[in-house]
Amino acid sequence: MSIDKFINLMSGKLHDFDKILGPQCTDVVKYWASYNGWPIPNGGGHDALGYKNFKNGYRFIINTIRGVPQAGDIMVWNLGNYGHVDIFVSGNWLNCITFGQCWPRPTLLNAKGKVVQFGSPAGVVSHPLYRGVVGWLRKT
Repeated sequence: MSIDKFINLMSGKLHDFDKILGPQCTDVVKYWASYNGWPIPNGGGHDALGYKNFKNGYRFIINTIRGVPQAGDIMVWNLGNYGHVDIFVSGNWLNCITFGQCWPRPTLLNAKGKVVQFGSPAGVVSHPLYRGVVGWLRKT
């Protein structure tokens, strides 16, 4: 599926692919992989940084000062304890356009794991590429 068709299909809604912890950033990424027939990355909303260790059918590319992902790559951010993942749409080494959910507002859970605040619905967002980006997964 093209990234444009995927954006049109998924925009403006909250998605919960795995029915775990409510709608998280990882759920849109899991739908992206599923719609393309790729292995589903095993990271969850609570461990998005674990995506950098997922090797099943993907290669992790470390972000460098001039690195630029390709459309469809899965972006991985280090944003504190949990991280964030999105799908790269376009950009250059300074800025990028991504598609995902729970940015800028994440889904929040209480101590019992119940959703107390839903995150931002799926949408296109502009980011500085270098700020907090650990790297990206590329389908091999």
